[in-house]
Amino acid sequence: YLDEAIARYEEVLATRIPDRKFDFSLDYEVINALGAALYARSRQEPLDSPARLEFLNKTVATYRRTLAIDSEDTKAHYGLGIAYANLAVQDGNAPADPPLEGKADIASIQRLTKAATDPGTPAAARALASRNLSRTIEGFMSGPRHEFESRLNPLHAVVETLGPAFPTEADPRTKADLARALAVTHKALHTMFKPDESAVGRAHALARKNNPAADQNAQSIVIHSLHRPGAPGLQSTTGKVAARENEK
Repeated sequence: YLDEAIARYEEVLATRIPDRKFDFSLDYEVINALGAALYARSRQEPLDSPARLEFLNKTVATYRRTLAIDSEDTKAHYGLGIAYANLAVQDGNAPADPPLEGKADIASIQRLTKAATDPGTPAAARALASRNLSRTIEGFMSGPRHEFESRLNPLHAVVETLGPAFPTEADPRTKADLARALAVTHKALHTMFKPDESAVGRAHALARKNNPAADQNAQSIVIHSLHRPGAPGLQSTTGKVAARENEK
């Protein structure tokens, strides 16, 4: 029922109640759910179909709505990494990766980002710059951390520059290479932003062990016994019944 789910999510996001100051278009949880449904719907279409391409492009546009609200949302970066990776292989005749030019540093990322989106540069040169950018970002992430520079700022700059350029790119080869560079960048950002799952699991386990009430309420379905020790009103009621029995 993916088509129905997509329609319902879109209805929720279109809900406005000005008198109560409700604007559900900013609910990034629903936006992410819509993005996931659109991507799942794309997987139902043939690999070379226009419908699959359309759903993938809608997936990208949807997750980018979340990043406009929260640039560090892990679900959006994960979803964009997958969607762009699919868009990057639309063209099955991808050339081999060129040798890495220069260092995998911030200056190289900035230079290649500009070259990949410069409208005055021939399409073949933009495509080459995009492929070099993908390799540079991979080397940047696997290399040693700079002592003073942040890794986040240059990656955010890549997303902010390549993201708007992708849907307007006319050359199919260049567009596929832009998608690959964006996929690499979003996957890198997701890796940086996602919490340490082992640490989260340990913290949750300790909290549930130390607080039985919280542990019970953390279940997906919570059933509270009305006759549990310490339940509100139970002790006083029990005392009255015992007093009557003593009187008898």
